[in-house]
Amino acid sequence: MNENKSYHHVEWSGYHFISLALIVLLAILSAVTVVVQGWHKALILGGFTLALAVYLKAQNTVPAAFNALLSFTMGINAGGWAWNLFTQVPGYDEVAHALGTLGAVLVAVWFGYRSNLSLLRQDFWVSVLAVVSLGIALGALWEIIEWLGYVLFSQPSQSVNDEISDLIADSIGALLAIPFLRWGLKKNFFS
Repeated sequence: MNENKSYHHVEWSGYHFISLALIVLLAILSAVTVVVQGWHKALILGGFTLALAVYLKAQNTVPAAFNALLSFTMGINAGGWAWNLFTQVPGYDEVAHALGTLGAVLVAVWFGYRSNLSLLRQDFWVSVLAVVSLGIALGALWEIIEWLGYVLFSQPSQSVNDEISDLIADSIGALLAIPFLRWGLKKNFFS
């Protein structure tokens, strides 16, 4: 009974509404951005919106709370790219990276580690190492995607210091995922 009640909190219907509302908001902002910033900035927002909509439509097994967090972080990243908030707002890039990694790690654990849950439950340090390694790997992958974005949209590439601070923020996001993972393992909602 207690486990079902805990799982109910990650499946609250409001999380589905939040995810859908964020898609609608991003779509509206994409249309406004065409007028204000130009089509290539709107294309960035539209790309994030489409990726999020396809992801949410394609899967239905990830807890709604994880999807809402992932939707929120995709919105933060879309705004950062479309309006250059990463460079204009101090700390925005690091917060986006930490929250993005937190959301991505929880979703990735849901898909990737479900067959090894007994090992993650038994040994705290194995679960910490697995989650942090996954977060750093996802962060490195995101840095490659960012670099491709700079190349494709003819933007000046960021410095090595920015790359390192992003990877540190990704590591922090992965560390933030550990309490959620441990709680989820204890409540058996990864099974």
